[in-house]
Amino acid sequence: MEKYYELSKNEVQQKLIPILVHDNLIIDGKEKILASLTIFYEKNVDFEDSYTYFDMLNSHILKIITFDEKHFKRFDDIEILSTV
Repeated sequence: MEKYYELSKNEVQQKLIPILVHDNLIIDGKEKILASLTIFYEKNVDFEDSYTYFDMLNSHILKIITFDEKHFKRFDDIEILSTV
């Protein structure tokens, strides 16, 4: 999102949250998206990683195999398994 729209994480969050919380907007998984936006900003990770992380926690999955260790190292409660 940041590179495509040339916005900071803070700007992305500030622009999307007011739209998403609108009562007349029905989105499947709205709470997951809102929580992921918070994680995206607070942990300084890609939105996709924050979304995956939130989904993992809700599914009680605490281990991941990923090529993106840089971002997943920022989550203390997730164990990164070797990709080798």
